[in-house]
Amino acid sequence: MSYLRDDQAIILAQYIPSKERLTLIHIILDANGGNISKTAKDIGITRAQLYRYLGRAERVDVPSDEISARIVKAAYKLRPAQTKDFFKFLLKQFRTLISRL
Repeated sequence: MSYLRDDQAIILAQYIPSKERLTLIHIILDANGGNISKTAKDIGITRAQLYRYLGRAERVDVPSDEISARIVKAAYKLRPAQTKDFFKFLLKQFRTLISRL
């Protein structure tokens, strides 16, 4: 398995639409068998933050680019093939959008 550097993760994170960031969180959550604590630890955030991102708290947040970079790295570490497929899907969406311009 190849390694994803911090600078690469930050660049990738900047191109992930807000709605799609949750998909990567679910990849990590699935890899951890639904364990919120383990998922938050893998990302490097608190459980409260994770609950806000998942919409399970009173206040709902969207991960910043910095947090999204951590999410990308954790998802790639735990499920590299699924994470690559996610980015292939995004690339296809971008190409479709650009072709319509």
